[in-house]
Amino acid sequence: MDFQHNFEIAFPELIDSFKSYAAEMTVSEIRHLMLAKLGFNNKEMARTLGVSESAIRVTWSRIRKKLNLSQEETAISLINRILENKEVISN
Repeated sequence: MDFQHNFEIAFPELIDSFKSYAAEMTVSEIRHLMLAKLGFNNKEMARTLGVSESAIRVTWSRIRKKLNLSQEETAISLINRILENKEVISN
């Protein structure tokens, strides 16, 4: 909870943007995007969350499948698209 609170302070409304973009994303999938936004690689994410790197890869795979993303898509490019989408809607 502290992590999410601090993340929201650093990146206001980003979590809501994730949820608005894809309401079906789970807490784990949103956390994955939050950590990617902070620049964490898979190994760092795994260490931070106390899970295996394969669990991190599975989470990203589920995000890609859920959102029909290509294999070349990265978490950062997805985050950038979500932010661009938010700006378009705001204007």
